[in-house]
Order: sequence, then C-alpha cells, then structure tokens
Amino acid sequence: MRWDAASGILWLGPVIGIFTGGLSKPESLFGSQTDYFTNLIRFAWRYRAIGYVFTPGGISWERRIVTGYYPVGDGTQWASRLFPLPNVVYDRVASRTSEARTSVRRAKARLLTTPALHYFNQRFLSKWEVHRALQTVPETAAAIPETHIYRRGKDLRHMLKRHGVIFLKPSGGSLGRGIIKVSGTERGYRVEYARGGRRYLKRVRSAATLTRLIAGLRYKGQYLMQEGLRLARIGGRTFDIRILIQRTTGGRWVRSKCYARVAQPRMLVANIAQGAMGVPLETALTQALPSGLVKAAAERVKHLGERLPVVLEETLGQSFGELGIDLGVRSDGTVWIIEVNSKPMRNQETDRGSMAVVRNAIRRPILYARYLAGFEPPTGPGEEDNKASEEIP
Repeated sequence: MRWDAASGILWLGPVIGIFTGGLSKPESLFGSQTDYFTNLIRFAWRYRAIGYVFTPGGISWERRIVTGYYPVGDGTQWASRLFPLPNVVYDRVASRTSEARTSVRRAKARLLTTPALHYFNQRFLSKWEVHRALQTVPETAAAIPETHIYRRGKDLRHMLKRHGVIFLKPSGGSLGRGIIKVSGTERGYRVEYARGGRRYLKRVRSAATLTRLIAGLRYKGQYLMQEGLRLARIGGRTFDIRILIQRTTGGRWVRSKCYARVAQPRMLVANIAQGAMGVPLETALTQALPSGLVKAAAERVKHLGERLPVVLEETLGQSFGELGIDLGVRSDGTVWIIEVNSKPMRNQETDRGSMAVVRNAIRRPILYARYLAGFEPPTGPGEEDNKASEEIP
C-alpha cells in the first residue's frame, strides 16, 4: 500500500499489467512469451505486487477493470479474473505486425493518456530511426557505419565502390531476418542471404540482374544499406556482442547481460534465434583480438552500453525500461554500433552461464514498475539490486 498525502488517496498495489497483442493457442496462451510472462508474474507476486497479462479486448474502460491472466499450479495452466486497471504497464507486444493492429493501437493510445498510469517499452524502434538519433551526438555518430535508405540499385553500386561489401537490412526487422549481404567481385556481384536456417549464395554479373535479384529477395517495407564492417572473427565465424541494459529500483540503468554471440559456420548473422552460441565477452575478445587490444575493447563495449540509453532517450524524447544493444568489433579493436532493440527477446534458461543472470533480467522490469508506481523498494534477503551482471545468459 502507498499513502499519497497530497491527494489523500490510499493506493493498493502496485498493480502491474503486462500488455500483449492477443492470445495464442490454448496450450501456449502467449506463444513464445508464455514462459517469460509466467516468471514475470511470479516475481511480481514475490515483490508484493498484483501482476497479470492482458490484451486490448480485455479492457472495460467504462468499469475501469481488466480481464487479466495469471499462471496457476506449475505454470503450464493459466486462469483469468477481473482486475483493476494497472498503475504501470509493461508493453510486451511481440511484433511490429501485432503493434500495428487497430485494436492494439487504440488501446495503447488510451492507456498512454490515462491519468496516473505509467507505461514503458512503448513501441518498437526502426533501424533508421535509431541511426538518425545516434548521428546527432558526435560520440555515437563516430561508432555507426555508413547507412542510407535503399531506394535504387544505382545507390547500392555507389556504396559497393566505396566499401566493397554492403549489408541490406529491413528497417523494421528483427532476429536477423531478411538481411542480404552484397559483395563486389571482379566478375560482378556476390549475394548471400539466409532463409529457414539455411544459407544461400548467388553470383550475378550485371547490375540490372543484381537489382532484380534484390527486389525478389527483399521483405516488404523500408530497407537500409549499410557499410560492411569486416568484423573480427572467432575460428572463422562472425560474432557480435549483445548487451541487455535495464532500469531497476530507483530508475537506475544497470547492465544485466553482456556476452558475445558466435554465429554458426557460414551464417551471416550471430543471432541466437539462428543457432548462434553465447560465450563470455572476455573469452570472445581474447580469441578474436591481439592481447594488447582486449582490455581497451572491453572497456569501450561497456562504455557504449552505458551511453546509448542516455543518448536515445534524449534524442527521441522517449523513456525506455530496457534496451538490447548489439555491437561489433573489428580486428583493430574498434567497437561499432550495429543495432539497438527496444523490445529484446528473452532466454528463460542457460546451459553455459548463471541462472542468477536470467532471473535478474526477469525481475528488473518488475522492480522498475514498482518504482514508477511510487512504491518503496522491496526489502528482505536477496532482494537488493545494486549489482549488474556481466555473465552470459
């Protein structure tokens, strides 16, 4: 409970609503997010909060109540009941397609304008939006590769002349899907892409054939063309660095995860969803770089992880609760910003790191929600949250 002396209101709660776009199959009510939602709500209960998952269709605006879902028993089953409107909404709408639905947009717009209701992780960010925001600050502008909107084949060929290798990426894409790698060769062009977990390679000679091929491979929507960085490798495999940074008690940013993702052989991207393997940051840097560059590269990785949330919030004018940051490292030790995701995916288990890291990444959104609602931090053994984890997930 919380007493607000100014308004004379005694608040019960906090009430934390996890907002999602809709229900999935009965045996997995919220699709791939079901296990994550189960753990989130259990942490809410542990920290003396009312927690539930809800959808646009479950809100009764006139009665100011919500049909909310919560796990029962061992968590494989879910029940529903009526709850009050939340004090805090944690947005976990799973995809841009779902986010664009009329029902989701209308519910979100009304929630955002509801008095005394706090809302975080409001929306997905596009790659172009992030790129433009980072260009406004010299420190981050120096760490992003040359990037432009892809409009016609002529522009792509000009960038190939400058850099030799270009990546085409859907601006609204995720999980490494839809990425196309184009390289210039003596006899034309080399095009690499992945579909269904398999890698494909095509060679074409003429610029016109290249343009037609790209048109057939592109997903719908805006595409970006980005300078190929020729990043350092581990045993011939590409890798990137993933940082999960989150707000917690007091609204502080903490680093919950920082690890390297090593791609499968010959794969274009190092994404866990496409079979990449997570390894500790220092291990990856030690294997990929000369020994004299490892320490400086690790410090630069962590510094960018701290600066990026601040820069994005200031330039976009939006508050985030968590960000997934992907960085790349070249063989000379320089660190580059690859991507920033406002709704990072969640691993619920690990076979190489500490489960404490996974639990921290789940409970911190709940601790942040308590803070936004104006409730004192939870007390008791093991409930402090003063240390950021750097282990792999």
